[in-house]
Amino acid sequence: MPLWRALRGCYPSDEAALTALTANKGIVTPWVVSPSTITSNNALLRGMLGKQRALNVITKNPGVLACDPERLAISSPQEIEAVASATSAVGRASTPLAFAALALFTLALLPSAGVMDAELAGSIVRPASGAIGATAFFAALAGATAAQRRS
Repeated sequence: MPLWRALRGCYPSDEAALTALTANKGIVTPWVVSPSTITSNNALLRGMLGKQRALNVITKNPGVLACDPERLAISSPQEIEAVASATSAVGRASTPLAFAALALFTLALLPSAGVMDAELAGSIVRPASGAIGATAFFAALAGATAAQRRS
């Protein structure tokens, strides 16, 4: 498959390429990206950032390989690395946040099942939803900031 070969060429091993594919399946979707887009973006990133920093970016955010190369070319190295760090931080937080959102959704349904008073459920769900959203935002921000400092 040409898309897999292009993606595999960006990473040092099959395992690293598979990890990237697991993180973002859209990078080998033919109607989203072409092999030349992947290879062009990888070459562009290596030219802007150097081999190791480019690998760090595509490891944190494999989706950058599917970007429009012309738009990527006008981004600064700092922007590219900051977005990669933010994307990585959000990705790490997504599973716990999904479980919390599912719990709140279930709690919100309890009044319709006659298990809980609607006012009580709302008094729990509304502030908890805000807290989860704020936590997600600040966790992503803190993770991206910390990752950017390490880079």
